[in-house]
Amino acid sequence: MKTSLNLLVVDGKKVINTASVSATAKGQPVHIKAVDGAKYLLSSGDNQAAPEHMLVKRVGKDLQIFSEDGDTTPAAIVDGFYDHQGELSGLAADGTYHTYINQDGSDRDAFLLLDDNGTSTLILGDATSGLDGLSLASGLSTTAIAVGALAALAALAGVVAAASGHHGGDHHSDPTPSTPTGGMAMDHVGSVQGKILAGGVTDDPRPQLSGVATANSLVRIYDNGQPIGSARAAADGSWTFKPEKALAEGSHSLTYSATLDGHESAQSAPIGFTVDTTPPDAPATAHVTDGNGQDLSTGGLTNNGKLNMSGRGVAGDVVKIWDGATLIGSGVVGADGSWNVPVVVVGDGEHDLSASFTDPAGNESAKSAPVAVELDTTAPSAPAVGELTDGNGLDLSAGGLTSNGDLNMSGRGAVPGDVVKIWDGATLIGSGVVGADGSWNVPVVVGEGEHDLSASFTDPAGNQSARSAPLPVNLDTTAPDAPVGANLIDGNGKSLSGGDGLTNNGDLVMSGSGAAPGDVVKIWDGESLIGSSIVGPDGSWSVPVVVVGDGDHNLSASFTDPAGNESAKSAPIAVDLDTTAPGAPAAGSLTDGNAQDLSAGGLTNSPEMNMSGSGGTAGDTVTLYDGDTLIGSATVGADGSWTIPAELAGDRTHDLST
Repeated sequence: MKTSLNLLVVDGKKVINTASVSATAKGQPVHIKAVDGAKYLLSSGDNQAAPEHMLVKRVGKDLQIFSEDGDTTPAAIVDGFYDHQGELSGLAADGTYHTYINQDGSDRDAFLLLDDNGTSTLILGDATSGLDGLSLASGLSTTAIAVGALAALAALAGVVAAASGHHGGDHHSDPTPSTPTGGMAMDHVGSVQGKILAGGVTDDPRPQLSGVATANSLVRIYDNGQPIGSARAAADGSWTFKPEKALAEGSHSLTYSATLDGHESAQSAPIGFTVDTTPPDAPATAHVTDGNGQDLSTGGLTNNGKLNMSGRGVAGDVVKIWDGATLIGSGVVGADGSWNVPVVVVGDGEHDLSASFTDPAGNESAKSAPVAVELDTTAPSAPAVGELTDGNGLDLSAGGLTSNGDLNMSGRGAVPGDVVKIWDGATLIGSGVVGADGSWNVPVVVGEGEHDLSASFTDPAGNQSARSAPLPVNLDTTAPDAPVGANLIDGNGKSLSGGDGLTNNGDLVMSGSGAAPGDVVKIWDGESLIGSSIVGPDGSWSVPVVVVGDGDHNLSASFTDPAGNESAKSAPIAVDLDTTAPGAPAAGSLTDGNAQDLSAGGLTNSPEMNMSGSGGTAGDTVTLYDGDTLIGSATVGADGSWTIPAELAGDRTHDLST
């Protein structure tokens, strides 16, 4: 230290202590006991200006003063200063004292709020008031004051004279300062900050207090009647204070008084509030639903980002909804303890939703356990239908007509787990799940009439694809009428439709008319299908068939329409096929017109002949030939006999046979 440092302590209107630190002192700071609201006046040497700037440091409750840059040992220590705060002033070059203020100007009294081991650089500021009319305290005389300190007293007009008894006899009483007004407490902690309302709650245990008091007075702050600190009012009367020690949890009633020149005002009206630094419990697992009404409380997949979270909490608390670290919504817990917050999540992908509570003091709880919700708004591609078959095995993949409403639609190349839905127009008629290999198969049933069948996919999130191209299917279960009026002829041209049905020619033709064009006509021999054809555009039909095997054949016809419905069979036409020739007739008797017996041949002059015999088959026809020329015939009688009259033409030899 290059020069001595002088320190005067002024309490009210009295100089109550002085000290001087020699420039030759080595590591021996002077100690001054703090006095509540006192002024500490610094000067250098013999009435020289105090340092224009200096460093102060808080150590415990003490204020250390370093008079020069680079000093490691303080020049003076004010013991207990932070329990009994006051004002530091220095002698300026103009011979008056000025108050030391914080160098950066942000808060002139910032050094009063230093944390332990905190430092602050001070500079001389406004002129110090209240230094007129000072006197030495009882027991303090100029003879007991160091030379440097005594010189400092000289800057205080009238002090030395008063100490020597050279002062006037008039005495007056300084007025008591006004009660401080405009007291206010500010919360600077947490999510709820700002002015603490009367009767309110705060989570800031060291709120910043401020108000207006008499200029340069010492403002004392009381909590529930007990002093907790003080602050110096500025020249404009403003003051601020931040408790060094955190206020305890619970109710507080703060009042303020102003002290000036030893006179203390009445205390202000109280400011009451509650300190609450205990956060609420984290919300229990919330109930989550999407815009489709799907319950997502345990997480899940959805295609609807409009969600609703609900639960229970403490009435009046604010509930916040988070997507990861992003706040996406908030609400207030109702009087009944319930809460409900609609939110919207944006962007396909995973979202971790959680909730937290913030109480009226601003304390925020931990977040609830996250609920993992995956948003998927991308619909699957429309299905490609592979195959459509009916219950008869008919391929209807390109649409078509069927008589069987039991259908089966199938395909491949889909996403496993997707739901495949089958639609008849706008009506859902069946569904299934795509297998692990991407294939799907859905049986459905349709009713009589026309149907437009299509398929769609719905993924697990609920997104539905467009439908496949519709397949037109017409279900016709009405069978045609049975054929009537069929005509049947054999290969000899003989009609067998209404006669004895006897024929020796199995090549037959059955025909008819009045049928539905395009129907299939089938010809049956009993239960055996022996031929078929298509009804022509004019409704007529003709089917050649062959019956095999001598004997009775019952021929009938049926119609099958394009849908596959088959009519009943027509009434059967009985056909008797006989392809076995009779045995040659045994030689009978032959007589001429003269009754001459020519059975063994002979000569006659009569052309009239009569041939007869027996042992034939009743009903057979017996024919008589002259060589290769048919000259007569007769039917075998019931008794097997027969007689054929004939007439020979021309004289010559005739070879007669039957």
